[in-house]
Amino acid sequence: MNYTDQLNALSSRIKGLIQAGMLYSQFLRVNSSDSHGSAELLRGQCENVVKEILSFRKIFEKSLPSISLSTIDAFENKISKFFADDLNITRDMMIQGLWTGLVGLSAFETELSFLLCDNQESIRTKSELAFHHLQRSIIVDNDFQKNGSVHSRVVK
Repeated sequence: MNYTDQLNALSSRIKGLIQAGMLYSQFLRVNSSDSHGSAELLRGQCENVVKEILSFRKIFEKSLPSISLSTIDAFENKISKFFADDLNITRDMMIQGLWTGLVGLSAFETELSFLLCDNQESIRTKSELAFHHLQRSIIVDNDFQKNGSVHSRVVK
């Protein structure tokens, strides 16, 4: 699996967590109690994603551009702390940290996806399609075969 495939999987997971965070905040508007521990569940999932991001960095560090490595390092230093277990904070502080972390996670996903978008792959795919079309044109069009040019055809 290349880093683009792995990034797509991570990106989907992060977007899912962002949606879960928005759903959680909507539930809190209706009922501010969280007797079943939804915040802790969401925080735990975020913590797992942070571990996956760091694993992604380690696995692909030789093939990732340096700017993306710096982006992952900055994320780890600034945002991952909001998902870590800390028994010395209040529940409200944990929820505030969770929301801050989710916003940071969302911004991180956008930035890393932008940095690692594969423009060269898109160019290569379009070029291959153009060459396949050209090959088919040469095979089917007798005038094209003889003259080697689309412009050599005379319109009558």
